[in-house]
Amino acid sequence: MLTENKFSKYLLYAIGEIVLVVIGILIALQINNWNEKRKIQSLEFQFLNRLKSDLVIDTTYFNRRIHDSEELVQSHTKFIIEMHKEQENLKEVQDLFKLFRMNSELLTTQNSAFIELISSGKLDVISNVVLKNDLIMYYGEIERAVKHIQEFNEFSVEVLLNMYRNTPYTVRVFPENDFYVRHDFNSHGEWDFINDPYSPKFQSLELDVSTYMAKHQVFLGYFNDLKNRSSDLIEVIEEEIEN
Repeated sequence: MLTENKFSKYLLYAIGEIVLVVIGILIALQINNWNEKRKIQSLEFQFLNRLKSDLVIDTTYFNRRIHDSEELVQSHTKFIIEMHKEQENLKEVQDLFKLFRMNSELLTTQNSAFIELISSGKLDVISNVVLKNDLIMYYGEIERAVKHIQEFNEFSVEVLLNMYRNTPYTVRVFPENDFYVRHDFNSHGEWDFINDPYSPKFQSLELDVSTYMAKHQVFLGYFNDLKNRSSDLIEVIEEEIEN
């Protein structure tokens, strides 16, 4: 009986020790999981702030590009209207060409935080699934816009070069090229086509200006869409940071 009593006490003691060890392990695992969760939350917080910073820069950039594109569309629209009116002298031709702006800037945005999320395999630290998908869609749309804008720029340059081939002296009348004017450049005869809407040269010029106008109308659509997307993402990210 004494032996059995001692064994029972030893068994209870051993079971107690095992229970304590198990409880200790569970507590350690819980603490470890808690620490890991804190690390992930901290990493998510850092990336959310970086993403927000990039998006704020993007939004400012898109606002500027929207303003510039609107001005370019208006300027080229006015050019086409005015070129159908009679240009009586070189001064009027020069004033007309002041409206022609050959801008071909590429789309440049901030994406360092998103690129790091993708390349490091840490995209899943973004716990909000809807936000994560919206970010993927936003940067995917930027890639598509970058490609399209580049292609449109290349096409417009080809149209411009074709116009120069048809009217090689066109470059002389651009406002920034007043060197030719100062050196007694006489455009009489060379600019008769500007008053002949049916001439190939006139139509080549009109096509070029129309191409640049259409290009910036398309760009304007991209910039407005991307600005709205970036603004919406900033709002969602701010809510995630506050929570």
